Amino acid sequence: MEAIRTVPVDAKPPRGFDATLFDLLPDAVLYATCPGFAVRDANAACLRLFGLTRAQLLAGAGPDLGLGEDQLAALLRGEPVSLERTLRLGEGAALPAHLTLTPTGPFKGEPVGVVIVVRDLAERKRFEAVLQNAPAQILTIDRKGRILTLNRSVRGAEAAGLVGIDAYSTVAEEDRERVRALVEGAMLTGQPVEYETRAVLAPGVERWFHVRVAALGPDGGGGAVLISTDVTRRRRDEAEMALLRAQLARGEKLSALGGLVSGVAHELRTPLTFLANNAFLAQRRLDRAARRGATAKEAFDETAPLFAEITAGVDRINQLVEDLRRYTKARQDETLAPAPLDSLVAEAVELFRATSRGRHPVETSLSRTPPVLANRGAVQQVVLNLLQNGADASPPGAPLRVVTREEEGRAILEVADRGAGISPEGMRRIYEPLYTTKEEGTGLGLTIVKRIVDEHEAEIACESEPGRGTRFRIAFPAQGRNWERSVMTRGAEGGLHP
Repeated sequence: MEAIRTVPVDAKPPRGFDATLFDLLPDAVLYATCPGFAVRDANAACLRLFGLTRAQLLAGAGPDLGLGEDQLAALLRGEPVSLERTLRLGEGAALPAHLTLTPTGPFKGEPVGVVIVVRDLAERKRFEAVLQNAPAQILTIDRKGRILTLNRSVRGAEAAGLVGIDAYSTVAEEDRERVRALVEGAMLTGQPVEYETRAVLAPGVERWFHVRVAALGPDGGGGAVLISTDVTRRRRDEAEMALLRAQLARGEKLSALGGLVSGVAHELRTPLTFLANNAFLAQRRLDRAARRGATAKEAFDETAPLFAEITAGVDRINQLVEDLRRYTKARQDETLAPAPLDSLVAEAVELFRATSRGRHPVETSLSRTPPVLANRGAVQQVVLNLLQNGADASPPGAPLRVVTREEEGRAILEVADRGAGISPEGMRRIYEPLYTTKEEGTGLGLTIVKRIVDEHEAEIACESEPGRGTRFRIAFPAQGRNWERSVMTRGAEGGLHP
């Protein structure tokens, strides 16, 4: 290394223009002889660091540098020396410092002058102590991803052999490229990033970590610092909770299915018993008619009422089966299309008018609504079921009322009747499968309505007052609000299920 300056051992740097620059240096710098290290000069930063005056320092009050024989020999050979030492100052104070000693000649074993630069490491040491004792695992990597340092939170077998290896090699293989892209992006842009990943620290030892990454130096030239928090317990708790939720949902589905099967069995048993009894009575009447020699017309007249009741029972079973099919089977046409709700409702109202043959007039107020993303047949089924439900609860000739309108950007459908209303107990159970208060009802009409409403991400509400009637209100989201999710989910399970 080229000598900084060559001066007689007993000389000291001139106090003048050079001395002014000397004093302006931010680092603590002093000039001394070697061996012996008698101080010949020191700048202002050095005086502040040691807490001494120049006179005190020149008089030998400075700290012992604690150099060994090998380091002294290197200086005498003209070789610079760099080391870290804890310097002892006055009143027992300790100063962790980095020393850079540069000989200035003459060399060849003769006494030389030495320029000594002292950098205060106290702040760095305090920072390192904080990092070493931090609960988070902190490590630094170079630009290529090699681990340079790590703190004490990385302990035991997990820390063995980590320094110097590729940090990305500890990441689970399926997540490795994603993590590499995130870390390198943080180093390149200087923008911190956060992510969670699974680390393989040893064969059979896997942990989940939440990691924060910050670049060191411009453009990540100094690598990056990674602050990792072990979130394995949280991840396991979340996985266990998800499993419990799935088991609970499965249990609820099985319970609902059990209730449905029990209800169906009950609903089928009643008309089947009725059919069996009427068939037995019809057989006995036919036997008696044959024994007395009755004509075919006489035998038919005797059994006709029984066969009419048998036909009605079969019709009831068919209706129950059809409603069950609508409830449990996905529709063949699952096409979703944006359409104004008012036009869908108008078509359904006309169909109800045609099939009800005027028994219940329908009053309408169909204001224009925003388009909704809907299954046309399913939405019309909702309208028909609500109208039929209102007709069954109302005396003959009582009008029904259907309203559509826009409200806060949503499409609103209301269906109201002036029937008997629903009891408080009925309000709690109106959407249960097979729950009905009607003699001929199957208890699936409103259940189907609720399912279709849920599939369209709509909201349904019911208001009822016994003796004065019932009003159902359904709020459909406009097309822009349910388009993305419905497109992604339809067809995944054969329907509109989220």
